[in-house]
Amino acid sequence: MTYRQNKKWIDCESIHPYNDERFNFENAKTFIIGSIPPYRFSEPKNLLCGDVDWYYGSKDNSFWDILKDSCCDSQVTLCTKENQRKFFMENEIGIFDMIQKCTRKNGCSSSDNDLYNLELIDVCKIISENKNSELKLFFTSIFVADLFSKKTGIKIDSANREFKEIVIYGKKLKVKILYSPSPSWSRGLEEGIRKDKDKNKKRIDQYKDICV
Repeated sequence: MTYRQNKKWIDCESIHPYNDERFNFENAKTFIIGSIPPYRFSEPKNLLCGDVDWYYGSKDNSFWDILKDSCCDSQVTLCTKENQRKFFMENEIGIFDMIQKCTRKNGCSSSDNDLYNLELIDVCKIISENKNSELKLFFTSIFVADLFSKKTGIKIDSANREFKEIVIYGKKLKVKILYSPSPSWSRGLEEGIRKDKDKNKKRIDQYKDICV
């Protein structure tokens, strides 16, 4: 699929393909929160070989591989939508993305920097309607944490990768910014992490908190 007209990049509108499913919103004790899938996951979908038609389904995204290495034994596979959903239900995990709708520039780019006209999901409503009084929220990038702050008015310290405690609607929330599961995840991190040959182990160890 090409995103050029008259040799110029065109902009594309994206509507989130999965958020309306409200996966495990009411019962989850843990939420994974991302931004929005790449444009090819929007309707009409144009998925590539190796993509999975659900959250973090891009063949280039390592989220499910990291989660498996962090939380599962060798017999568990998380390579299909059915297995992913089953794992989340068994571990009381919900998932949604902050961006409900947006426009993409530079040829329908997947880069967070190329998104504008952002329409954000009502994250406060999701939290208020969840039945639990304590929740864990994991943001899959600093960009996502910033969107959460914009929507809720609660500042999240993007320089801190440890758990932080906040309160919304009287509920105690433990929030953490994960290292991104994208291929360029270490770009922009401090030099010590970028050059650490064991940096991926650091990322795997951090994701273990999802399953505790």
